[in-house]
Amino acid sequence: MATRTSTQQVCDRCEKAFDEVSAEASTTKSVSRKEPYKLLSGDHVVLTFQDLCERCDRVVDELVKRLTLTSEPKPKAAKVEEKAAEAA
Repeated sequence: MATRTSTQQVCDRCEKAFDEVSAEASTTKSVSRKEPYKLLSGDHVVLTFQDLCERCDRVVDELVKRLTLTSEPKPKAAKVEEKAAEAA
């Protein structure tokens, strides 16, 4: 009988297992997020996300952008400005 040793990360948000890696390849595995997301209330850490699956990482990124009121430039606005510059 063959034995296979593997590791898997568990998402801190949805608690599902993801990114399963065999033991031989796990030595070269790097963590995708360098710093965890932390929600602070004063000096108290309310919530922290270190390991997130791809889906939860996108969701948390969007929520952080909404909370910090960070917006990306709309591509349509750039096209309208280019047309106005060409007309002038």
